[in-house]
Order: sequence, then structure tokens, then C-alpha cells
Amino acid sequence: MVCGSRHRRQISDVLSGLDVQILTCPDADAGMGATLKCGIACTQPSVGWIVMLGDMPYVRTSTIQAVADGLLDRALLVRPYLDGRPGHPAGISKKLATELLALPDEEGGASLFRKYADQVQRIKSVDEGCMLDIDRPEDLREAP
Repeated sequence: MVCGSRHRRQISDVLSGLDVQILTCPDADAGMGATLKCGIACTQPSVGWIVMLGDMPYVRTSTIQAVADGLLDRALLVRPYLDGRPGHPAGISKKLATELLALPDEEGGASLFRKYADQVQRIKSVDEGCMLDIDRPEDLREAP
């Protein structure tokens, strides 16, 4: 998990007891791309990365597994789709590491999904959690 230093203590407390490595991204305030690049630069995956957002806690395990399976099947990019709309998490092959590291700090991986749209393995999903992010406390009341 990659986070900014401002929230590291809170995140560490919540995740204590789990087998999770927490990396502090000194440039997290620069944007999603900065945090993504920090995580990419600190890892050596065998096939790629599953990029999950911390404010999307309702993604089903089966959705994460489907994205992982797509990467294991050598897909360049993998993403769940609910009713034709792209959701999360996103699977990104290690073949795109150089392009990921070149992303602008303020941009996440969406540009890669646009650039390689014809190579995205689209997983048809019924998981509403792959679309639901929690931005405000009242969003918790709307959770499935």
C-alpha cells in the first residue's frame, strides 16, 4: 500500500495485524500519478500490478481475483466493467512499467487504458463495489 505521510499513521493503525507493507510517498500531494509511480518503483512483480484505490472498500474478492487471473493470462491491461462502465481495480502488466513511470504526477493510469483500449481485457462484472468510492461520510450509508 502506498500513502502520503499525512495519513500514514491512521492507515497503519487500521491495517495493523495484516500482512501489508505500507510505503510512504513523499510526493503524494502531487497527484495519483506520483503515488502510482512510487508504488511501481518499489516493487518487482512477476506479471504486473493490481491497482486498487483506498476509497473503494466494497470491491469483492472475486473481482480482484478476476483481475489477477487476467494478468496471469498475460493480458496487457485488465479491468472490470459494470453495465458497460469501467470499474476498479485495474490490472496493469509489467510490460508497461516504463510508461507507468513516465506518467505525469497528476495523472493516474487512465491514459494507458485509453492508449491501449483495444488490448484491455474487459471483465463483465456484477460487483457494484467496483464502482462505489467513499468520498464523504454519507457515502458509507449508500454502500451495498
